[in-house]
This record gives sequence, structure tokens and C-alpha cells, in this order.
Amino acid sequence: MASLLGLSMISVLRPYKEAVMNGSVNTKLPKANKKGSLTVVGSGIKSIGHITLETQGWIREADIVVYCVADPATEIWIKKNSKECFDLYTLYGNTKKRIDTYNDMVDVMVKHTRAGKNTCAVFYGHPGVFVLPSHKAIKILRDEGYRAVMLPAISALDCLYADLGLDPSTHGSQEFEATDLLLRKRQLHNDMHSVVWQIGCVGDLGFKFSGYDNRNLNVLVDYLETFYLPTHQVVHYQGSQYPMCEPSIERIALGDLRKSKVTGISTLYIPPQEKSVTDPQMMALLGLAPKPAAGGAATPAACQPATAMEYMPSPSRSGLAQFIADVAETPSLLLAFQTNPKATLRLCAKMTAPEEKAILSKHPGMIRMAMKNLKDYPHLEHIYLAHNPKPK
Repeated sequence: MASLLGLSMISVLRPYKEAVMNGSVNTKLPKANKKGSLTVVGSGIKSIGHITLETQGWIREADIVVYCVADPATEIWIKKNSKECFDLYTLYGNTKKRIDTYNDMVDVMVKHTRAGKNTCAVFYGHPGVFVLPSHKAIKILRDEGYRAVMLPAISALDCLYADLGLDPSTHGSQEFEATDLLLRKRQLHNDMHSVVWQIGCVGDLGFKFSGYDNRNLNVLVDYLETFYLPTHQVVHYQGSQYPMCEPSIERIALGDLRKSKVTGISTLYIPPQEKSVTDPQMMALLGLAPKPAAGGAATPAACQPATAMEYMPSPSRSGLAQFIADVAETPSLLLAFQTNPKATLRLCAKMTAPEEKAILSKHPGMIRMAMKNLKDYPHLEHIYLAHNPKPK
């Protein structure tokens, strides 16, 4: 434990744990009127490496972890780092519809929470992206008065942006689920980045441990060719599942996708085919001047670095920053702060009076500025005022 959290973390948490034992700090779950909770997290795409510090904390502290992950290494890590666990993947079956499996997964999450357990559910990728059971379980439990939350994680789309070097602010971006795209005849803008999810199971409601047969891939390509030329270059993408493995990036003509070996983790990226046109009237309305011609001289202002008067560095150490780091990876400490902030700070934190005032305000601007040692930069008082609410 000490090697994972560090000696500073142990010294912070020891008085807190003692307070829990003697009952001086109340750890009742906030914003819920029933014992038991559900926290849904994601393991990301790349084995273990994509599990955030926040997610690690919830896995370690949960009474039980139920999981559906995509690789054995992550499963073994969960087994090593949880008190009790259950593999949701066992609920799948070759002759079973996926919707029935999803409902069974919901039942497992709800059952453990109703039994009074602090339950953590782990799904590969992002737990809210193409994960029906997570949304359904959260809704059921919230309606019944239980605490149920979802934490963000790394999805295949995040990996795709990084591996292909894409920025959605350039051209704009649109994404579709393959079957939904066909059933509802979604219209694609061919001057934007386009991402099509789940191209490996188009129109397939079942499940096979051996993989999908791509029976309807041709139908998808036929539809896409009504918006793009068959020769338009696309990317058949599969994110890296292990740190030592490269992602699969297959650049092919759209028409050749029919012959590609598409799997259940395949995603299709379609770059813009056409060039969008800027509206000069809107540019004028927004006060945006046209960019200088290529090779033209840059404006003097563009060559000037930010002045020292505008920059306020963060300190090397801060009690408030350390407390935020501790809370980020220790769910029980977060829970104690949410329930009894002042008592938790007295036991677990060493910070200045302004830092304590800021963290108790729960105002992001005040918290940010309290860590910046504003007293050393009086000329930046206007920034402080912009980040802080006016006193009542």
C-alpha cells in the first residue's frame, strides 16, 4: 500500500482512518437516502495504462467490483486490486441476444447495490460510450434513492484522435453508430471528420465468442458511397490494446473496406472529401479579419511572447494541491470531505487559512487562485477578482 500511495499519503490518511474507526467523522454517502452505491468506471482501451488514478481508487475501495473488460491483464489487475469481484463477461452466450446479456448485467449491478454494498462496475473503454447497462443501472438506482455515478474514461475515439493526429476543431466532427446510421438514414456532411462506430457488427443483435461475421458490412459501404467516392481514402482503425503494441491503422479506399477484416473493435474514420466554404458575412459579423496570404509577414503582435506581468506560476508545494491530489485517488477521503468538510480538513490537511477558505467554498476560481500565492503578485489582483465571487 505504501509503495502505491507514497508515505505522504499514508501520513495524511492515518488520522482520517482513526477518526472513521472512533466515529468522529461521518462517512454516510451524501445525496442518497439508502445504504449501498454504484460507481461506474472505465478501463480505457490500452491495458491497465488507461486506468486513471481516480478509477483505481474506486476499484480498490469498493466492497465488490463487477467488470467487463477486453483483456486478461486488466482482469488480473482488477482481481489483485479489489476486495471481491465478478466477471460480467460470463453472462454472454453464443445463442443469447446482447440485449438479454445487458439486462443481466444491470441486474447484477442493482442487486449488489440494493444489498448495501458500495459497488464499482468497470467496463472497457468509456463506461458511457456504447454501454447500455451502465446508463440503465444508474437510472434505476437513482430513482430508488441510491447514490449512482459515472466517471469518465478513455474511449476508442480519444485514441483515434491521438493516433491519427486529428483535431475536431479543424473541419468539425460527426460520429455515428453503424446500424443506427443505416436504420435512420443519417445524413453525413462530407466536408467534416466522420467517425463510424461498431462497423464490425452492423445489424447483428447477437453475440459469438468467436467474433462477428460481418454479414452486413457491404450494406454499410453501399450507403457510405452515396456520400463519398468509392476511391476516397478512409481509415479502418483499431486502438492499441497493450503498451507494447502499435494501433492498427489501415488506410484503404472506401470501396475496398468490403474486403477488410473488420472486428468487434473496429472503428471507421472518413476524412473530409470536400472543402467547406467560409461565410464572409459571418466573418464580418464576428469581427474576424481574413488571414494574411501564405508567405505574408506576420503581424508584430503575433511575434510577441506573453509578458512576465501576465504570468503567475504555481508554487512548488501547496497544502491545498496535496489535498486535491489525495482526494482524487482516495474515494473514502472524498466521501468524508463531502459529508463533513471542516472535520476532514482538521484531520487530514495542512494548508493555509486562505487555502482552507477556498476549498470550503467549493468554488473553482477561488480554489485555483488560492494555490497561486497571489500575495506575491499584487499586480494580478484583477485576475483574482475575476475568479472569485463577490462577498455577500
